[in-house]
Amino acid sequence: MSDHDAALERLSARGFRRTESSRAVLAILAAEPGLTAGQVHAELMASGRPHDRSTVHRVLRRLALAGAVFAVPCIGAVGYRLAAAEESGLVCTSCGTTASLSTATLDAVRRDAAGAGFDATVIVAGHCTSCTRHADAI
Repeated sequence: MSDHDAALERLSARGFRRTESSRAVLAILAAEPGLTAGQVHAELMASGRPHDRSTVHRVLRRLALAGAVFAVPCIGAVGYRLAAAEESGLVCTSCGTTASLSTATLDAVRRDAAGAGFDATVIVAGHCTSCTRHADAI
């Protein structure tokens, strides 16, 4: 199952409707992960699917609540990515590269989260080796 399909399934499974706006935003994030709300808005406008900026923010907030997307803090903004089918992993906040975490690590974090009353999606944001090397060279 693709990440896009998994995101749509999460919406339904958690009682959220698959609205035109939700489908449009998910399609854009599937094609270009890591976009900010403003960039998603611009993509919608460019593709002939006009939406108000406030609508884009509401849709992204709703998609995040449903676990279909997650917010990645970047310098001065927040980027959004589809939650991967496995719902957990590492993401570079500079280039968007993703990697998996070990099952043991995920299990330990989920156990701790459950003990605190959370059903957790584990996303660790940071910088990949390539971006760190590039930043050090500047």
